Amino acid sequence: MGKKIIGVLQFAVAIFTIVLIAAIWVFSSTAKSGGNVVTAENQIYLERVKLSQTMQGGDFAVVTAELAYLSRNQELAVLEDTTLRIEGEGTLFTSRADRGQYLFNISLVTYGHIEGVYNDLSYSASGDNCSFTYNFSEGKGILKDSVAVRQDAYLITADALYFDYTENSILFNGGVSLFLNGKL
Repeated sequence: MGKKIIGVLQFAVAIFTIVLIAAIWVFSSTAKSGGNVVTAENQIYLERVKLSQTMQGGDFAVVTAELAYLSRNQELAVLEDTTLRIEGEGTLFTSRADRGQYLFNISLVTYGHIEGVYNDLSYSASGDNCSFTYNFSEGKGILKDSVAVRQDAYLITADALYFDYTENSILFNGGVSLFLNGKL
C-alpha cells in the first residue's frame, strides 16, 4: 500500500512539473527562472526571471527581473528590478529600472529610477514621472522626464530622449542643455 501511495505522489509531482513548464513556455519562447515559482489561476509568480527573444535583423533582446508576475490572460508580465539588454553587431543597449511591464514580444515600459548604456553613452532619468517605453517590433524607445546623458566630459540634459536602435541614433527633445566639464 505504501509503495502505491508513493507512486501516486511521484506521478502527481511529474504532472504538476509538466503543467508548470508548459505554462512558462506559453508566456515566452524562452523563459527561465533561477528562483521560486508560485502559481495562481491564470497567473505565475517567478523570482529571478529571464525572458528573451530574437528581434528583427537577428539581434537578441533579454529582459530580466528579480520578480515577475506573469498573466496568461493578458500576455503581460509585471516586473520588479528589471533590465533590458539588446546586443547586435557593434551595438549595445541596456536599460535598468525599478519596475516595469512587459507585453510579450511587443513592448517594455519601465518606471522609477532608470539608467543604462547605449554604445558609449550612459544615460539616466530620475524625475517623479520618469518612464522608458521600448517597442520591440519598431526598435524604438523613449525615455521621459529629467533625462541626463553622459559621454566623456559632456553632459546633455533634456525632457525626453528618443532611441532608434535600428538606425543607431538618438534625439533629444524639450529643454535641451549641453554642458562641457560641468559648464553650460
